Amino acid sequence: MRATVPAAVEALAEKGTQASATDPAFQGPRAAGRYPGRVRAALLGLIPLPRARARTRRGVASPPITYVVEPPAAGSWTLRVEERIERAASPRLVAPELDADPPALVLVATGEARLLRRAGGAWLAPSCAERCTLRYQVDLQALASACRGFECPRRVGDALLGTAARWMVRPDVLDDATIHITAGGDHVARFATGLRRDGDGGYTLHGRELREASYTAIGGFRRAHVEFPGAALDVVFLGPPLQMGDEAVLAWIRRAAGCVASLYGRFPADATVFVVPVPRADRVVFGRVLSLAGASVLLLFGYQTPADAVGSDWVVVHELSHLGPPSFVGQGHWLEEGLATYYEPILRERSGWMRPEDLWGHFVREMPRGLRKRGEPPSLEERDEIDSTYWGGALFAPLASVRRSIEGGGAPH
Repeated sequence: MRATVPAAVEALAEKGTQASATDPAFQGPRAAGRYPGRVRAALLGLIPLPRARARTRRGVASPPITYVVEPPAAGSWTLRVEERIERAASPRLVAPELDADPPALVLVATGEARLLRRAGGAWLAPSCAERCTLRYQVDLQALASACRGFECPRRVGDALLGTAARWMVRPDVLDDATIHITAGGDHVARFATGLRRDGDGGYTLHGRELREASYTAIGGFRRAHVEFPGAALDVVFLGPPLQMGDEAVLAWIRRAAGCVASLYGRFPADATVFVVPVPRADRVVFGRVLSLAGASVLLLFGYQTPADAVGSDWVVVHELSHLGPPSFVGQGHWLEEGLATYYEPILRERSGWMRPEDLWGHFVREMPRGLRKRGEPPSLEERDEIDSTYWGGALFAPLASVRRSIEGGGAPH
């Protein structure tokens, strides 16, 4: 079911975007100065969330796919993979990300090995319907150079950075497969990922999560660890250090994470943060979170970003705040982006990085961008453009708080 903004709530927006910071209907972001539980309760009460899919078919365990990956030594770009598949739903094995330079896929069985035939963009392996073992190699440098799109893996310094799915050969029908990944060989320290940990030194995800598999780095990088009450961040530095140095970047991320922790009462989740330098830039130019299969955060820092600019940056707080709400796939993108857009400046103001009048001026200028324009559908789900996704979603948060307060008889939070 699609979530819509009721007409009465949208009408309230006409008043809300013109309200001053002293309007009692809009005292929520600052006045309480505490964890806004009612806002979250309002969101959960007003939005019909899709039911989670069952992880297993009734009475049948999820078919497992296991990868053991051997990161290359320094100076090499060859990733070695051994894969075991059980009860594959299809005999066709695919790796769309590797189509430009498909690897030789070797089937290992009863002491012998043979190359699998490739036809129509897939390898045919009928034996995987029961159990099979495969071995192949991926040229990471060729993988990066063959792809030109926004989602493509990139070489950053002496490492390849991309999503985990980029090097995975898998059945073309994954069904409800459970995927396990372990780094092996002599160079396991050259593998970093935000994939969900399995408790045994490896990582796990479900087949349906593969399209948003975590950012993963393979190769040379620097690493740091930041502990918070209840959670931790692994920070992976790729490429040359910024002018401010790794310690200053780490302090920046720690302060931004402290902002986000003030909203939830603790930092919301373990995550891996990948810091990528951007030449000839003096600010944080971009960020993105992939969190469906384990939390990973990509931050593109300008090489010349000054260490004392942390208070004027919004990107890092915005991205880290995504780690609190659930990740929506297919529906609800406006909600996750809207919550981050709404809370980011509030958290920065609470931390003293913005003046209250600048916060409200920001909302008065920007919130109207989320209002429905003439001829647009009433559903935020159907208005798939940037203003509705970010500011329509942001507008929903205080209006949900107001509506919850009206219905419950309390003051908005």
